[in-house]
Amino acid sequence: LEVVDNPREYVYNIDGVKVIAVKEPEDLSNTLKEKVYEFQPDWIFVSSEDPSQTLLQSVLEISPNNVIYLCHTHYMLPAGRLSLYPGEERAKLLSKVSAIVTISDYMKDYVKQYWNVDVFCNHIPHYKGIQRVNSMGNRYVLMINPCAVKGIEILLGLSAICPDVNFAVVPGWGTTPTDVKKMQKCKNITFLNSTNDLNELYSQASVLLMPSIWEEGFGISALDALSRGVPVISSRLGGLIEAKLNTNYQIDVNPILYFKDEFDENNFPVPVYEKQDLTSWKSAVEELLNNSEKYKLESDLSYKKANEFISTLSVAPLVDFLNSKSIISNEINLLDIRKKRELLKILKEKKSRKSNNLHVDSLSLKQEFYEISFAQKQL
Repeated sequence: LEVVDNPREYVYNIDGVKVIAVKEPEDLSNTLKEKVYEFQPDWIFVSSEDPSQTLLQSVLEISPNNVIYLCHTHYMLPAGRLSLYPGEERAKLLSKVSAIVTISDYMKDYVKQYWNVDVFCNHIPHYKGIQRVNSMGNRYVLMINPCAVKGIEILLGLSAICPDVNFAVVPGWGTTPTDVKKMQKCKNITFLNSTNDLNELYSQASVLLMPSIWEEGFGISALDALSRGVPVISSRLGGLIEAKLNTNYQIDVNPILYFKDEFDENNFPVPVYEKQDLTSWKSAVEELLNNSEKYKLESDLSYKKANEFISTLSVAPLVDFLNSKSIISNEINLLDIRKKRELLKILKEKKSRKSNNLHVDSLSLKQEFYEISFAQKQL
């Protein structure tokens, strides 16, 4: 990957898409505005993964009539029963977008409870190069991103009561140093490196474990495994029910009751939940690992259901949906070239100015706006 290292941003291309990764969080808003002025897009997509809604507010200020909100995680929304960052003023911003696009029908139904806006579900067609790599003899029962909300306590419990089962984990965004230490104490848990080669990853897994105790927006990892013939044992909760595609081995869990007003080592709110019953989890793991007939039936069903579903996925419905909506001219489109250049100059001057005012402004908005998200800081 060829990366251009500019003073305030990294620039690179992925599959023909130009990516501008801003280095400092305080530069995000102005950079976004600059690019909107320069590019004049038909539609502007803004992600829900910015709980401050700073980027959404920025584009609505300069181009209010062509903003699409991509809703991935309901916990990041500014309103709703699962919101971690509720705020009345930020919630009002979502009422101003042209449409909200979700990653599942479950998320679509959830969003429609709180906003009177057009909502469209478009399952992400990111699945490619799929190979059937399942085998009952594959070495591990795999879990990805083990952490509190993903059900690490169920993994640790199974490790203790199934000492002869080899588990493996791929640490992710939620895995804290404390989580790592707990898993390192378990002799039958192996750590695997994160990889883009999912065929290689799942060739090591006989089963995928997804014991999430929070409501997933969908559960892409489930479909990644199912499409390769790897059975998935999951919680029966949230979007995972949809992602499992009516395959077997869904288990009830005690979901998160609430989040504490404190954060873990990864700056994520600490969940509170009741102790989980491991009986059904143990039975499911043992059945799939010890009964070749049951394993084959579930593997075949998983492979068939997943690949039938994937064959229907496309961005075409989303494009048709956008084409069906009228694009209302924004004031920005009426600006002449001279005025655009003047605005760009002003924005760039603001961007380069090292002023303490930014810090003061962020403090004044403390009750209503939050810091840039962890994912954006990573970029």
